[in-house]
Amino acid sequence: MDRIDLTSTHDDITLVIPCGTEMYWFGADENPTRTGSDAQTSWAQVRFTYARGSWWNSAGVRISFLGFKEKNAGEWSVDTARWNSIMDMAEKGVQITGAVMDQVSQGAALYASGGAAGQK
Repeated sequence: MDRIDLTSTHDDITLVIPCGTEMYWFGADENPTRTGSDAQTSWAQVRFTYARGSWWNSAGVRISFLGFKEKNAGEWSVDTARWNSIMDMAEKGVQITGAVMDQVSQGAALYASGGAAGQK
């Protein structure tokens, strides 16, 4: 998944993804927003929401970032075995996300065709 689409001001999307010390988020323009994290961070919970503009803030997507480290990771424990484990878990996450997205697409198609609960 390389793109998150918020199609409504009420959309709220939360993902858990593998990460390192920084992530770059590209939005409506070409200037990325950088999220930095601790050197031990191996996973992040990322939440995307839409915030209306106000006198003090512009409207747009808000990103909440919570970093997590593996329980058994020591302060200087950045090695090949750890990264292999992270990549294996990321591959499983991608497979699960793909399966979920397939189900969402099938449900949307069923709704759009007037089937099931989406009868017009």
